[in-house]
Amino acid sequence: MIKDGPEGPYDFFGAFGAEYTANNVNGTKSIKCTKKNFEDINVAPGQDKRCWCDEKQLTMGPDVVQQVKEYWRSEKIRLEEQEAVIESKRIAEDNRKTAEE
Repeated sequence: MIKDGPEGPYDFFGAFGAEYTANNVNGTKSIKCTKKNFEDINVAPGQDKRCWCDEKQLTMGPDVVQQVKEYWRSEKIRLEEQEAVIESKRIAEDNRKTAEE
């Protein structure tokens, strides 16, 4: 799943300079280009994505695909932690205001 660049759509090799994610089709010979199929990560919220298939794994071997997946899993955890901190601060502020009333 890749996103377009500021000058328009990336070509195949240009996409690797942008944020991207990867997945294995595990012998199904097809995959939907949705965030659900890519560790539930949306690398470009609100933007069209482009997918391509490297069926013979000539561009990315299984080890590289796994590294990309692990990167996005860690990014997802980091973002979830940030959201939890923001929500905790909001709740604490709401509680403080309620206590002052």
